[in-house]
Amino acid sequence: MLAFEAGWWSVGAWFGAAAAFVVTAVIVSTRNELIVGSMVLAGPVASVMLFGFLKAVADPTPGCTYDCEGRWLLVAPSGGTFIGWGLGLVTGLVLSARRERPRLD
Repeated sequence: MLAFEAGWWSVGAWFGAAAAFVVTAVIVSTRNELIVGSMVLAGPVASVMLFGFLKAVADPTPGCTYDCEGRWLLVAPSGGTFIGWGLGLVTGLVLSARRERPRLD
């Protein structure tokens, strides 16, 4: 389990990526254009909100005001969420396009 030996932030990145991928792919593959359009903005907003939440709750360097290298660990879960969202968006759009394509029987 090399991927999970790095600590809580590694597990958070993998879990965030998987959850964002599944949720985005399922929601985007629906036929409602308003929901699909809102998902285009939801991924980046969710990533920024997750980073802010982790910074408030699980800051590895509390009280640091300059050159806080420990906060780079907080980028992993929010980055995993962003990557999962992007892959889920593409997958959902491809599934939706395949479903709407006319069959050649």
